[in-house]
Amino acid sequence: MKPIVFLLLLSTSDVLGQQQPPTKLTCPATEKAILDLYQVQHQAFYKRDFVTFAGVVDDQAIINYDDGRRRSKSEAVAAIQQEQSGNETMDDGPIEDTIVKFEDGVAILSFAQGFRNLDLNAGFTTTGSARESYIFGCRGGEWKIIFRAETPVPNAHRAPDISVLSHLDDYVGHYRFYQNGDKGDFHVFRKGNQLFESTGPKEVDELLPGRFDTFFVRYDGQVERFMRDKNGRVVGIYYVFSDSDLEARRVGD
Repeated sequence: MKPIVFLLLLSTSDVLGQQQPPTKLTCPATEKAILDLYQVQHQAFYKRDFVTFAGVVDDQAIINYDDGRRRSKSEAVAAIQQEQSGNETMDDGPIEDTIVKFEDGVAILSFAQGFRNLDLNAGFTTTGSARESYIFGCRGGEWKIIFRAETPVPNAHRAPDISVLSHLDDYVGHYRFYQNGDKGDFHVFRKGNQLFESTGPKEVDELLPGRFDTFFVRYDGQVERFMRDKNGRVVGIYYVFSDSDLEARRVGD
């Protein structure tokens, strides 16, 4: 949906049926200016510098985090203040796939970023990646953040468990969905040391092995767990999606 949001924002004159002259910018329309301002906001967030963070965010800003909730500027600042100090988040490498665009008085920034989160109490570290998108508005000669959205990128760098390669044949077979009246046949097949799932001639996904009979798909948050009977034979698959689950039974080899 985000490309639609940007399209509506940048095409206001078309919606009104009027030819509007380009908005004259009084802010520096350079990639460096936008990236520098992003870093000011980014470092203020990590350092819990609420004054600096609030200073670069417009009072009418809309801020969306990876929990799916929409926050105003005041709500975003309050959320940062309330975060528990038992977690420490840090960048995991530089930003990637960066693009900066200037159009109709605003600047758009989009990039991918890896991060690490350290639980200071339990002593473990998790990693992740996200696509971040910003819109900046020119306010009195200074850029201000007027929109921010963070979209998680699942399994962008997760390493497969190579110990599973020794028994990939266990999972090969013909399966059928059956939960809640859903029907449909599909196949899991092997090519060398790779496992694939196909629900049609053009619908083929590579399944990357995790631990305990689980598999994942690159850039997709779903998890598939192959289920075994008491004799150790794979008899079905249990799928966990972002907001639902699904089951399939094995009906053939």
